[in-house]
Amino acid sequence: MPYRRRFTLLGMCLLAAPIGVVACDGGSTAGTTPTTAQVTVTETTTATPSPARPAVTAPPPPPVTTAPAPAPAASAVVGAYFDAINAGDFRAAWDLGGRHFAGSYEAFVAGFNGLTHDYLTVLSSDGRTVTARLDAVQADGTTRVFQGQYTVSGGEIVAAAVHEVGSPKPTATGYPDCTAAHDQGVYDIPRTDPAYRPDQDSDHDGFACEHYGDN
Repeated sequence: MPYRRRFTLLGMCLLAAPIGVVACDGGSTAGTTPTTAQVTVTETTTATPSPARPAVTAPPPPPVTTAPAPAPAASAVVGAYFDAINAGDFRAAWDLGGRHFAGSYEAFVAGFNGLTHDYLTVLSSDGRTVTARLDAVQADGTTRVFQGQYTVSGGEIVAAAVHEVGSPKPTATGYPDCTAAHDQGVYDIPRTDPAYRPDQDSDHDGFACEHYGDN
């Protein structure tokens, strides 16, 4: 009876489970120990991630700074002012300080009517203050002489204390010597002045009897 046999065999498999391993294909392996080859051990190792290194950031380059251009010397500003006037560039002279001496640009320009040329002689320069003499040659041939101080700030003349000191008296032969001219307060006689004598212009710069020992 095949059915009964199969049932009996199945029952034996179930009953033998606690004491051994019964092969349900009819063989028995009771009391055997699985060999190493029959056992597969799988070990899963989880690697611990190493801490991430902080990103290395190069320091930003230092800011580029440009040193401001040095301000021109006070005497150079005064010289540029009168150079502009002599060149007829009254707008440049206005920007170099003329705006501090006239109520309007038109009035500033009108103040030079009748002027032929200004001869500037810087007598001294101390920081912002320039002491100078100005020989203003007029269209009628006369020369008016001014002397005083100019105050410079920010590349322009911001104040002036200048007064007229007189005019050299033109003569047929000029002054006998520079001492006589200096005794009358006359210095730096320009070539255009009738009192100018070439023999009193030792450095041949166009000025006779200069302020600093040109005799």
